[in-house]
Amino acid sequence: MSVRTRSWLAAASIVAAVFALAVAVGGILAGGVGSARAQTQAQAAKAPLSASCEGCHAGIEPMHQNVDLGCVECHGGDGTAKEKDKAHVLPRQKDLFKSSANPSSTYGALNLESPEFIRFVNPSDLRVADKSCGDCHGPIVDAVRRSIMATR
Repeated sequence: MSVRTRSWLAAASIVAAVFALAVAVGGILAGGVGSARAQTQAQAAKAPLSASCEGCHAGIEPMHQNVDLGCVECHGGDGTAKEKDKAHVLPRQKDLFKSSANPSSTYGALNLESPEFIRFVNPSDLRVADKSCGDCHGPIVDAVRRSIMATR
């Protein structure tokens, strides 16, 4: 792996960590996470949207303590589909992304993938965070995007 690739991977990891920390701190400072409206919508949507995810992915821990979110609210995909290829967002580069395990050194390869696939693999990626996290955490996503950690 080249030095440049390692630098990009390190930067991407730092940005993801900063984003996760910002979401956690923002939720604590706001006295919870998301608005009451977003919580109500997420609760109403969880059962039909993510019903089949937990059939294959048993034991998934909740991502938010105060909000009942399903898998597809953050990752996308089709949580009602029973077949893996219909439930998951498929990559354009099927030879590189052969399984659900992420291969190493894919940051540049992800640039050739659809935003839907990037969101499916890593909802906190700043290329898609406005869609996966922004509905509830818009100001935090904007702040992280403008932070020094998100610059080259």
